[in-house]
Amino acid sequence: NILALNPDACIILTVFCLPSKHWFDTNPDELVLFEDGRHDRFASHGHGAREDKRQVCYASEKYARDAGERLVSVIDFVESRPFGRRVIGYHGNGGACGEWNYTRNTDDGVCGDFSPASRKFYSGWLRAKYGTEEKLQSSWRDDSATFDDPHIPTTAEQVFTERLFEHNGRVD
Repeated sequence: NILALNPDACIILTVFCLPSKHWFDTNPDELVLFEDGRHDRFASHGHGAREDKRQVCYASEKYARDAGERLVSVIDFVESRPFGRRVIGYHGNGGACGEWNYTRNTDDGVCGDFSPASRKFYSGWLRAKYGTEEKLQSSWRDDSATFDDPHIPTTAEQVFTERLFEHNGRVD
């Protein structure tokens, strides 16, 4: 329709990178997990068309691989069409409002992510940052800190930290 109005138009397509219900159902370790073991606490998915209250963990290697493969297939399809030459870019869109972030709006204010995918990513990040558990323990001032089972801040700790920033470092 765009090219019918302007054959020289350049198009940037937005491609929603949302997993299917089947993907959600078959990949529970790749979804955001809350402290109480539930996945379904998001009040909305960020896209009104979805009623599913689960959200993919963006640290998931499996999600990145699967979404990347699907995106490549969409691009291949578009570029095989006659209008493909007019498409100059793709905007991969996910998360709340398409900005690759998690919506903060949960039904009851509980925070995540305690998922296996998130823990795996975080463990790898900690290894790369600190190199040894001794350096991690020293930095965290916690002799029990490990790469394999790092502390994920509880909802109370996450909310406390958020309040510090809201009050410019002051705690009321």
